[in-house]
Amino acid sequence: MNMAHLDVNRLLVQMVSVDRIAPNPYNPARDNPKLVKQIAEDIERNGIHSIESALLFKPKKIPLPKGRDLMFWDGESRWKAVKLLKLPKMDARIDPKMTDDEAIALMYRKNNERNTIDPIKEAFLFAREAGPGKPKTYKEVAEEFNVTEDYVKHSVMLTKLVGSVRRIVSHDTFFTPSHMEIIATLSPKDQLKATLEIKERELPVKEARDYIENNYGSKNPLLQTSRNGPIQEPKPPMTPERAIEIVEKAEEMRSHAPERPAPSELLGESAVPPEEVSEAVLKERLHAVLECVELSVTVVCQKCAEKFESPNPELTVKRIVNREKLQSLLYA
Repeated sequence: MNMAHLDVNRLLVQMVSVDRIAPNPYNPARDNPKLVKQIAEDIERNGIHSIESALLFKPKKIPLPKGRDLMFWDGESRWKAVKLLKLPKMDARIDPKMTDDEAIALMYRKNNERNTIDPIKEAFLFAREAGPGKPKTYKEVAEEFNVTEDYVKHSVMLTKLVGSVRRIVSHDTFFTPSHMEIIATLSPKDQLKATLEIKERELPVKEARDYIENNYGSKNPLLQTSRNGPIQEPKPPMTPERAIEIVEKAEEMRSHAPERPAPSELLGESAVPPEEVSEAVLKERLHAVLECVELSVTVVCQKCAEKFESPNPELTVKRIVNREKLQSLLYA
């Protein structure tokens, strides 16, 4: 990522209405009400211009709440302090050329330098970029955020933590990212029990790992994978070519399977595809089906995030955009 143009000193400091600014949903920083209160007290003592200017950009892809046109890549705690004091404006620098990806990467690096990263938010941030069906590899994400590839791979494992465990480990400073990674190797039903046991015994990382291996090791292959072998790259996204490959393998397996009722007996004649379909026709049909479905509709919904116990309010939605055409293709 080329960030040569990102010199904040060239940007004019201006007073910006707090109501124009939206928090960044990909901010990986820990929530820190104590810091917000300290900043507010500093403003009360020394005035609004005593604090460092917030750094803002105009998002191109990240959705904004109605009536807002700016978003943070640095300065959210200062904004919260200003709002706490019910002040209408704050000092800020706006970079009109900054892209969404640059803002997210710089915001991460700033928080990493300050040691204010929330491991759970960090994991969901990395998982947004790399994973099954995502556009980037772990290596590309590591370069973007200035960390190692192994760091990204192990961080993403924390997205496997269930909501009840995430709430505990996020608010208890006893748990380190290494503790969280060990717990994430367990099945959802075992995670909470292990978390409470590790906390009650106040087990250091090595002892926590030994405890989980002794109590859950025989049914926990993920733990051995994370310790002794590389975590595999995410599977490639589905394409017409890969779909054809899957269909061919399924047909081969079906040829060795016991006889089952014909599809027409279960679903009616309209559900039965032609007996012989050429590869070219199948590819064409798959492309047409994919054109009927929007695969990357992204929405930001805090209520949805709370409902699904996710710290990341981004949800990716698959939406049928041409239902009639899709039905005609599937039941041709």
